[in-house]
Amino acid sequence: MDILGIGAGEMIVIAVVIMIVAGPRRSAAWAREAGKYLRQFQLAWQKMWNEVKTDIGPEGEELVKVAQEIRKTTADIQRVSSPTNLVRQSIGTSDIILDPAKLAAKAKKEIEKTNGTEPVAPENPPSEDRYTAWKPAGDDPN
Repeated sequence: MDILGIGAGEMIVIAVVIMIVAGPRRSAAWAREAGKYLRQFQLAWQKMWNEVKTDIGPEGEELVKVAQEIRKTTADIQRVSSPTNLVRQSIGTSDIILDPAKLAAKAKKEIEKTNGTEPVAPENPPSEDRYTAWKPAGDDPN
């Protein structure tokens, strides 16, 4: 839900701040006043839009419909070509990461594909002194 660029979480924060600042009685009165002004704005907007529709006629209404379709198509293209979707497509995941059931099903398929065999350890395990540069100088047990 997004109204005038304000999401649901932001609306809740605004409501809590108003309740803290104004208190329950004044915030209710403010809400009634805001509702009146919002209704007046909606009626004025609807009246203006009806006047515009009568002024532009049927051809203009068709242009408005075409513009709305273009706007919708543009939004769809932006949604599909968003960086998040592009990354998901490039690594071959969809909502598997977000859905544990899908993740479990994918893991089960992988296990069945390997016929339940355990992964084989490498023949030459790494030696203990492989990472000597990471050890402090005085910690040599030899």
